[in-house]
Amino acid sequence: DQSNTNPDFSILTENIDFVQMTDMVDRDSPLTLLAPNNQAWRRITFGTLDGANIIQKHIFKGLLFCDVLANSTEITSVNSDVLQIELRGAPGSGLWGTQKQNLFVGGAFLYECDIFARNGVLHYLDRVIGESYDTVSPTVSPAPTITPRPTVYV
Repeated sequence: DQSNTNPDFSILTENIDFVQMTDMVDRDSPLTLLAPNNQAWRRITFGTLDGANIIQKHIFKGLLFCDVLANSTEITSVNSDVLQIELRGAPGSGLWGTQKQNLFVGGAFLYECDIFARNGVLHYLDRVIGESYDTVSPTVSPAPTITPRPTVYV
């Protein structure tokens, strides 16, 4: 439900529907979903047969809140993939203010924690777990795209 209402996660929702995993994600048992944003999905390509496996790497049984993840070294997804958890950076520079460091799960940066849903909890990620990227992350340039006055060449 939370990923349906947030437009930054529309591609995740479409992919879950496309690979026919809606029933798995929508059941009443508590789940944890590591949700890659739309920019992360736009950076990869995958076939229909790979889609369910990629999405299952992001789903975990039970409620894994950020404090639980930060105190773990690895977690196992519903399809038995083991993901490493790592804290990076100087203490006090991360998501939890002065207490914790930046949290990475399976190489993806967890940038927003503990979004409650009807049947579990979501955490937002900056990349799709287990997928390599050939390009740099999409960014928005702060520079203007046009010059303020015409350029004259002699």
